[in-house]
Amino acid sequence: MPVPPSPIDGEIRTGTWQIGRLAFAASASPPRLAHELSLLFKQSWRDHAPASPTGSLTIHAGAAGIDWDEVPDDAIAVRDAGHILTLRTRQVAATLHRCDAGRDLTLVTRTADPDDATWPEVRVHLSIVLHRLLLALDALYLHAAAVHIDGRTHVFIGEKGAGKSTLSLALGRAGGTVLADDHVLIERRHDAGHYVVSGCEDRARLAADAETWLFDRPLPGLSACFAGTWKKEFAIGDYVSAAAFTPFRIDALHFPVVGTSLTRTARSRAATVIELLGRTRRSFRPQGPADVDALLDFWGGLVAQAPAFNLELPGHLPALSGLPALLRA
Repeated sequence: MPVPPSPIDGEIRTGTWQIGRLAFAASASPPRLAHELSLLFKQSWRDHAPASPTGSLTIHAGAAGIDWDEVPDDAIAVRDAGHILTLRTRQVAATLHRCDAGRDLTLVTRTADPDDATWPEVRVHLSIVLHRLLLALDALYLHAAAVHIDGRTHVFIGEKGAGKSTLSLALGRAGGTVLADDHVLIERRHDAGHYVVSGCEDRARLAADAETWLFDRPLPGLSACFAGTWKKEFAIGDYVSAAAFTPFRIDALHFPVVGTSLTRTARSRAATVIELLGRTRRSFRPQGPADVDALLDFWGGLVAQAPAFNLELPGHLPALSGLPALLRA
């Protein structure tokens, strides 16, 4: 991997790239690349150094010696030499160094100019490369909520509108600890023989009806439009027990949908693995059977550890008060 040019004052941003429990000592040149990582992985860049770094992450724009056109369109060139993994696309080149001291990531983008016609493609390639690097670290980023309650940790997997924020805050109000309401990191811990989940954010967003039901008084601040829905954003720990960025062993998986009643039914292992594979194939972009096998192996191991359920949520919010008892059953 070519060494980036030395930045001059004002052209570099340092801090922490935080994703779940993983905290990398990070630098970005130019600084707008730090902003791009924050857009791709919610609340992932912090302007202070990590107390206990997982490793380092360096991201910069352009470098001499890279033939960007040697990789075919929509392809990823992968070379795994054991302790060094390299990835290359038409827009992003990356290296992962695995060593006893930690995990060091280096990423180079073809351009850092958001006005460049290729910038949307650069953003997509950054996301795909980072998801593949995470899997190389035995982790995957997932659109999900997670709550620890009654000694068990539940992961709620669903897209926008599935009720993740409302149910996770409801469980927090019932005495649970909210790890995240929207994005989590799932890790396979070979040393411990199980999977853990950690939250990727310490803030939540709620629509007005859920806010009125969950809280005795209006939350401070004004609502803003998030992906077409008006919500208020707030720090989870200001209102319920919260533990973002802290790993918890996973005990159960749930796939919530808004329906008419509060019910839970078991899912088969095969159906759950297929569902999880479908939710990560787009961000991972498998290049062949070996990549699909890697995803299947990761999710298959999780499903073997944690039972999975379909979770129907009532449209009538007060009926959610029965959720803690349902999860204990």
